[in-house]
Amino acid sequence: MTMRVGWGRLTRRSHLLVSLCVLVAAACDPSSQSTPGSKSERLAIVSFDDALDDKSSPTADAETFWKIFSRGQESFRQKDYASAFKDWRSLAVLGSQLKDISTVARGAKAYFVLMSQILVGWCYDHGYGVGQDKSKALSFYKKPAKFGIPFLQYEVAIRYDDGVGVQRDRAEAARWYRRAGEAGVVDAQFLLGNRYSKGDGVEKDVREAVKWYRLAAESGHSHSQAQMAFAYLLAEGVERNCEKARHWAKRAQESAKSAVEKVGARVTLDMIQAAESLCR
Repeated sequence: MTMRVGWGRLTRRSHLLVSLCVLVAAACDPSSQSTPGSKSERLAIVSFDDALDDKSSPTADAETFWKIFSRGQESFRQKDYASAFKDWRSLAVLGSQLKDISTVARGAKAYFVLMSQILVGWCYDHGYGVGQDKSKALSFYKKPAKFGIPFLQYEVAIRYDDGVGVQRDRAEAARWYRRAGEAGVVDAQFLLGNRYSKGDGVEKDVREAVKWYRLAAESGHSHSQAQMAFAYLLAEGVERNCEKARHWAKRAQESAKSAVEKVGARVTLDMIQAAESLCR
């Protein structure tokens, strides 16, 4: 099953950009901070090395992690990007040392490490405080993505899909789309459906394609709803059912937001209605 309407490649929303904007805005808002101590107290640490023992292990308490992370936020707000990058990176590189990063005991430290990894990746991505390096950006994005942060799993998939910072790898992209899709990222579900419908990076399986299209369609994704309409009309991955084809075509039209989506949904509905002879 392939796209029947010439919408072209799906215009993907930048989950990473939106999420980072929220993160940085909240991080730089002093009113959103709940950790005890004044701003000057939170920024008082000279370097992260002060908090490490002779073995250079992350033995500092969670408040120390917070102070360093917070200082990086303040530096970023003051447009001292190099200092912000330095502080965030000092936390980001500790990920491999926090063996129990997902446990409750390590939860607070893990949060600051994971957020720092995201922000360091973003700095490398856009050249804030460090030379732009898409490969290193991907490397840092992948660290928290492996711990189940959906928008980053989707971002990593896109990078493998487009060959940004890494050699293009459609199979690896599909694996990351699956992880993001399983976590509920609707665009990832749609793109994974496309992969299975075409056999792109995965073995072609129209039933599996319909499974992922349906998940996205039920969340209001207009492109996936249109695909469900064609699936029922053409009996691809499901039994032919024109009533359900019309149902999904109408839902696609209702869900369409952009001008391109509205045109595509209208054409889809017209095509479904014109092809009803297939059901007779």
